[in-house]
Amino acid sequence: MEWKKKISQLLTVTCSSFTIIMLLYALLFGDENIPINQATFILFAVCAMTSVAIFLTDFIPIKSVPLRFAIDFIDVFLTVFLFGGGVLGMFPFKLRIILIVFGMLTVAYVGVVAVMLITEQIIAEDINKKISEMKHKNID
Repeated sequence: MEWKKKISQLLTVTCSSFTIIMLLYALLFGDENIPINQATFILFAVCAMTSVAIFLTDFIPIKSVPLRFAIDFIDVFLTVFLFGGGVLGMFPFKLRIILIVFGMLTVAYVGVVAVMLITEQIIAEDINKKISEMKHKNID
């Protein structure tokens, strides 16, 4: 069951981050030189690699929630700048661009964390509802 949850989280993070980044990219760089179809695949590759990095570092046993968030954000930052900027050449390393990308990463990270927290809350409510129904069924 743990692997199913991890894979589900991996897909949710990839899809959520990709959607948020594509919207921000379209708003900020919609008229730039990189064709949108090429940018789409590059951005998806970066989102997927970022999800894999988070997936792998989640195996590090850390109990501190703030530290976990910090490590996840570092995963995002390093993957985007090393893989996206360095390997794929997604953006030039100019201060203005770095600040814009950092801002986009921050917005995307907060958005993905919000999606994950909302999803976990919905799942928890469903589980609690089923437990409550089972208790009432056993009482009757």
